[in-house]
Amino acid sequence: MKSEYTWRNFYSLLLSAHPSRLKLIFGIVFNGISAVLASILPIFIQKVIDSFSQQGQQVVIGNYYLIVFVIFFIQAVAQVIGNYSLNVVGVDVVTNLRIRLWNKVVKLPKVFFDRNNSGELSSRIVNDTSMIYDLVSREVAQFFNAIIYISIGVIVLFILDWKLLIVVLFGIPLFFILFIPVGRILSKISKNIQDSIANLNERAFQMTSENTLTKISSAENFEIGIGKKKIATLKQHLVKQIKILAFLTPVVNLIVMGIVISIITYGGIRVADGTLSVGTLIGFMIVVVMIINPISNLSSFFSELQRTKGATERISEILNERVEKLELGQNIDIRGKSLRLREVEFRYQNQDDGFKLNNINMSIEVGSKHALVGPSGGGKSTILALIERLYDLDSGEILLGNLNVNEISLKSWRSQIGYVSQENDLISGTIKENLLYGLIEENVDDTDIIFACKAAFAWEFIEEMSDKLDTMIGERGVTLSGGQRQRLSIARTFLRNPNILLLDEATANLDSNSEKQIQDAIDNIMKGRTVIAIAHRLSTIINSDQIYFVQEGTITGYGTHEELLGSHHLYKEFYKQQMESGL
Repeated sequence: MKSEYTWRNFYSLLLSAHPSRLKLIFGIVFNGISAVLASILPIFIQKVIDSFSQQGQQVVIGNYYLIVFVIFFIQAVAQVIGNYSLNVVGVDVVTNLRIRLWNKVVKLPKVFFDRNNSGELSSRIVNDTSMIYDLVSREVAQFFNAIIYISIGVIVLFILDWKLLIVVLFGIPLFFILFIPVGRILSKISKNIQDSIANLNERAFQMTSENTLTKISSAENFEIGIGKKKIATLKQHLVKQIKILAFLTPVVNLIVMGIVISIITYGGIRVADGTLSVGTLIGFMIVVVMIINPISNLSSFFSELQRTKGATERISEILNERVEKLELGQNIDIRGKSLRLREVEFRYQNQDDGFKLNNINMSIEVGSKHALVGPSGGGKSTILALIERLYDLDSGEILLGNLNVNEISLKSWRSQIGYVSQENDLISGTIKENLLYGLIEENVDDTDIIFACKAAFAWEFIEEMSDKLDTMIGERGVTLSGGQRQRLSIARTFLRNPNILLLDEATANLDSNSEKQIQDAIDNIMKGRTVIAIAHRLSTIINSDQIYFVQEGTITGYGTHEELLGSHHLYKEFYKQQMESGL
């Protein structure tokens, strides 16, 4: 059951970003000085006005003017320093939170990404943290300024005329009565807005990255419809927010106007009967006008606090996720050790299709080649994912020699395993950046890179490019052909020099010429390594030491190619169909 997100959680998150206390205090103090000076200005303005009604006060008036100018100047400088300091604190807090989020997301397990959208995660890292910046850099400054302005303003009003102050005090509570419940409503709406933005980001990312699929499927109108729906949902929440904010403005103005009219009415009566000077009334009005805005800001701060609470809740959900402990365990050289899967069982979380791996047993000797074949969706790729330790087993164990692989650190284990899939995952950047991905700390020079590229039959097309290894290949390698992308993936795996090699239909979806080159590249990289391969074309794995037929999450047969032809009816049918179709 999900625990309630409290204000304590909110403040803990902000403090965990380690804001500079010195800068924070510096900003608050200088904003405080600015507020104090601004608050006492009306006293001197009142004296200037009252001095005009007295004879021979020119020197006194001149002195008051000089004091007013000096106060104005110092107040402005203090405000600049204070605002700058608090803005720097805001930038520091958001930067630290974004780094924490980035580091957290990188180390989250595969199961987390299975249930969360990439666009939504991007929105949390960028958009939600921006709301925190607005709160810390702008609203916090206004909050402390408001406290100081109101506190000193009330004192000044009392000094000027305590009877008029009573009129003001009757109106001030109305602001808080109005803003506190409205703030709670704004908090819920704000969270809905952030969720809608995240959903829109996720769909926009999918729409742009899968634009080819959209075109070949003639799905432009479908995507337009999806986009309109999500944008309309966001608009709906924004309109709700606008309605509340639009309601607040006239109500606040009504309260302010009521206070001002009451002061003018009562003050005018007292000026008429001689119990209050014109200068005092004007000074009093200036102070009231000065503290009305801080009162509004104070109420606005609590509303913004409620809105930001929704964003921090979404951030906290990620920060509270369990990460993979990459360094936990032993660092072991896995060379020369056999691999065994014993009574392995596994089911994907939050998946209701009934799929489950049942009682998977495999024995893989050092330097041997093993293959997984069978119908699509039978669990072949899942077995490779479990060997890669992308997921935790539900039961059973995977052994390296006699050692449970869970006792080996993930970093050590994965660094010695190479994985080549039909997806050929590439990043936006140069060919060299893709080849060295994950090997930044390793001592790899261009000679090693070129050797790996030649072994993967990738150098022949790289050499023809004007920038060679520094050629930009676009998002996910969009400027390369499928065969070229696959050869780059193989070259990258070659550079890692893995002891165990996992191949997930590495030659699928390629033309015959590309397939021949990829198969030759795979033959090069398999030499001297333990190999576990998934193959659609049985002709590529008939020489395997052991072939496992995987069907509906269960190994229904295993043996050499010849043994399975004689003992496994479905394998025999698979092979016969492919021979007849020329595969």
